[in-house]
Amino acid sequence: MDRHKNIPVGYSNIHDIISEFKKGKMIVLPSSSSTVKTDLAIDITNHMAITEGKTVLYFSLKMSKEQLTRCLICSLAKTSEKDFYDNKFDETEFNDKWNKVIKAASELQGGNVFIDSTPDLSINDLRAKVLKLNRQTGLDLIVIDDLQLMKGDIDLNDIKLVEVCKISSGIKALAKESDIPILVLEI
Repeated sequence: MDRHKNIPVGYSNIHDIISEFKKGKMIVLPSSSSTVKTDLAIDITNHMAITEGKTVLYFSLKMSKEQLTRCLICSLAKTSEKDFYDNKFDETEFNDKWNKVIKAASELQGGNVFIDSTPDLSINDLRAKVLKLNRQTGLDLIVIDDLQLMKGDIDLNDIKLVEVCKISSGIKALAKESDIPILVLEI
């Protein structure tokens, strides 16, 4: 496997910002808006899994597996997740939107997206899960949403900044060890 081969993400403007996801690298997506980061990560996940046929492992520390699945489907269907959840489809557009949702759900089911919504995920648990699934299926991208919600293996005297630094170091080491790009969302 070519260690320096890049994986396309499907957005020309993202390519301008982060070039391409390089295997074995940690890519940090900072933003003041957690919604924007999550929406972008969802779009990248869908593109990688559905369009590119890649295998993506998405660690969702903010949402349940069901919530994230609904967001992935609505993103693919280009339908408002809120409208879908609240069942606020206009009568005239109901059939069209519902058909798009059904098609998107089928596409997602056929794609290779694995979702882990374990709360308080530690770096050691993350590493074990990544290495196990990578051996079983082979992974092309890992998404972690949100870094600050991970649990660090820290001393009670450590402050949050030290905890985040330790988690970041662990993720960087995991990316290098597994030779998989890891997209990390952070506040």
